[in-house]
Amino acid sequence: MKMRKYLVLSGIVLMGALLFSCKDTKSQAIDYNDKIIGLQSKIGKSMIEFSRTFASNDTTLMEKKYAELLASIDFAISRAEAMEPFNGSSAFRDTAIKLFEFYQDISENEYDEILDIFHQDQITQADAERIGELAEGISEREEALDYEFATVQKAFAQKHGILLRDNKLQRQIDRM
Repeated sequence: MKMRKYLVLSGIVLMGALLFSCKDTKSQAIDYNDKIIGLQSKIGKSMIEFSRTFASNDTTLMEKKYAELLASIDFAISRAEAMEPFNGSSAFRDTAIKLFEFYQDISENEYDEILDIFHQDQITQADAERIGELAEGISEREEALDYEFATVQKAFAQKHGILLRDNKLQRQIDRM
């Protein structure tokens, strides 16, 4: 009789732990998602701030915002690399790192070239066209990475029962 009570009580405790564990896992998945999206958002805000400086022709401000952008990207990459895989899967984290490294690449190359153009005494029509070419090239390269990131995030969300919300910052970036 004692053994039966023990088994019933153990079963109840185990079921409670499993239910709590599932809820805890969903909460952890939300936190994991939010950390990655938070890192991406910081980069996005820095990109928007940097791109807004182009209209000012103030190269000192451009350099400041450029340095802030590079710092936000370095921070995001280091934080993402320090994240453990979630429940044995690193796909979401690794895809985020790949996207952040793309941001780093365009910042160190295309954005740096744009800055060089703005540092000239006079911007020619050819310079303006080059800036347009750089921007178009960035958009083309980013499209596939954005799609991959969104696909992996959606799979992560579905697997863990997370409802994703619309990202207003992404819409701002898309309009740039």
